[in-house]
Amino acid sequence: MRELYAGTARRDFPSPRHDAMASFPPLSGANGRSSAVDIILSDDTLRLVFLLGHAQSSAPATLSDERASRFLLWFALEGWRRYPDVNFSADYLDFLSAPIPPCASRLATYVLFTKPELRSRFSGDVERFHDWYYDGGAESLGLSPFLSARERDVRRAAQQRDPGGFKKAGFSRVPGVNIFGFGDSIMGVGEDARALAAALRYANIPCALINLSLPSDGVTDVAPALDLPKTSRPIFPINIFTLPPFETARLRIERGRALFQDRYSIGYWPWELTSLPDHWKSVFDLVDEVWAASDFLEKVYSGLTDKPVILMPPHVHIPDDEPVDLSLFGLSRDDFIVLSMFDYNSFIARKNPDGALAAFQKAFPSHGKEKLIIKTINADAHPDAARHLATLAAGEKRCVIINKPLSRAQILGLIKQSACFISLHRAEGFGRVIAEAMALGTPVAATDWSGSACFLDATRGYPVSYALRDVEAGEYPFRDGSQWAEPSIADAANKLRVVRANRDPAITSRARAFIRDHYGIERVASKLTERLKAIEPRVSSRQ
Repeated sequence: MRELYAGTARRDFPSPRHDAMASFPPLSGANGRSSAVDIILSDDTLRLVFLLGHAQSSAPATLSDERASRFLLWFALEGWRRYPDVNFSADYLDFLSAPIPPCASRLATYVLFTKPELRSRFSGDVERFHDWYYDGGAESLGLSPFLSARERDVRRAAQQRDPGGFKKAGFSRVPGVNIFGFGDSIMGVGEDARALAAALRYANIPCALINLSLPSDGVTDVAPALDLPKTSRPIFPINIFTLPPFETARLRIERGRALFQDRYSIGYWPWELTSLPDHWKSVFDLVDEVWAASDFLEKVYSGLTDKPVILMPPHVHIPDDEPVDLSLFGLSRDDFIVLSMFDYNSFIARKNPDGALAAFQKAFPSHGKEKLIIKTINADAHPDAARHLATLAAGEKRCVIINKPLSRAQILGLIKQSACFISLHRAEGFGRVIAEAMALGTPVAATDWSGSACFLDATRGYPVSYALRDVEAGEYPFRDGSQWAEPSIADAANKLRVVRANRDPAITSRARAFIRDHYGIERVASKLTERLKAIEPRVSSRQ
């Protein structure tokens, strides 16, 4: 037992009293790592909130383990919304997820015993309570960021009846993560945030999404396929920004220094060019380290900053696909479909659909069963670029431009239905859609440069030769000092003819295996865990 003296602070918030039931179970006791008292004493905000909440004239506030335990549970359920400076450390999360009967975790037991409406609703039926709690109830109470992966499985009947399941570990011994990203966006940056969250949760690393809106009006958003715990502010010790460096800077000036203060910040930044303008290099001051999605970006960032640059492969997530009715676009299953895909917000000069059209026409000059689909989104936001592409394709009856959003499953279905995916990009930071096409077993012809060259080579696809050139004015923002590739139309046409004449199953088989082995969720979760464990001492020193 330890004594803390509260003084005579005015009580201007609800007192965290926990006397809902005389039969309330004991919630203290060692959790195997840190006691409740230690958790409170290690965080200044927790300590001060406890003192203020128990202030009584000149009487001491006794910080016993039992009293500290109930305070920490109250804080997770209610208090943290009012006191934003607390970090939910790995010890705190271990404490909340530790199994305390009759429920699968200490926090779940606390919720059941302190909410009379729930006790009445479930009448002591813990399995029914589990079904509710882990199937939306915890989320409705704002508790989903605090659930361990073990708890998420508890609602399965077999595990509910297996006491041994309660003895499994709670959270990984790494700090929790705040993901800043466009979680509802259909764009690649949205999938970056969702894929990172999926890998963190697979690794049993607590995370929450600070969901952002894209700054441009002309963007397409969709409901995310992944159920992400969301919060309006960071609640864990680590920030990971899955947005471009310039948007990280925008976030800093719009929301202030508090987002970064006392937290370890990581820029998991998508970028495509070989440099940044000198006047933008100060953006590295916002983060403690940078993660690179590809060898290409690792080299780029390492040349721009002295801060740690870590190669961190992204998770390439392939959910169930949904076939697209090709007849809606005047196509049939017998057609040899070449697919190209881009977002106008990603800049038409970089994605280079003009090159894909030119290569298709050069490969197949006479009309046959070959068809080209150019799938786009956000044409309305870029009318001049859209008119330019429409004009180029106007004389080519075999070319179909689809400019409307499809579901994630339909996009994957369209890729899978295609005979070849072509990307004559001038630069990619990673090239997620290329990797997805490879994972789906679709042959890929792509520019042999930048991020996609890290996983696509002649043994796994059809790389297209190129020549480097300077990025010209008006082609891409922040272009100063950068180069990118000009792919060979002749070589691209030749690669399309090769795929048409002989689709080699060995190539697509190797492609699928490579993406699975290097970007599958197990490999990525392992890399994430390894790095977050490595920085844990530095994270702890900030608290």
